Amino acid sequence: AEGNAEVSSVANLLSTELNTATGFINKVEASANKPVNGIYLSLSGQDTSLGNEGYEIVIDEELVTITANQPAGLFY
Repeated sequence: AEGNAEVSSVANLLSTELNTATGFINKVEASANKPVNGIYLSLSGQDTSLGNEGYEIVIDEELVTITANQPAGLFY
């Protein structure tokens, strides 16, 4: 998860939900650097068409990247 308390809260909720659904324990850590694999949550604020609750998701073989303008977008 990239940097703030609200983003960390969303990341921890996602980790808990994934653990409940899959049994996998997921490590949550703040980082401005995109990892090679895993799930990466990022606030960019660059795509104004997303509004406050929208998000963009990009999925490849190793990494899921979710980008939003506000933490609410990462939550939804």
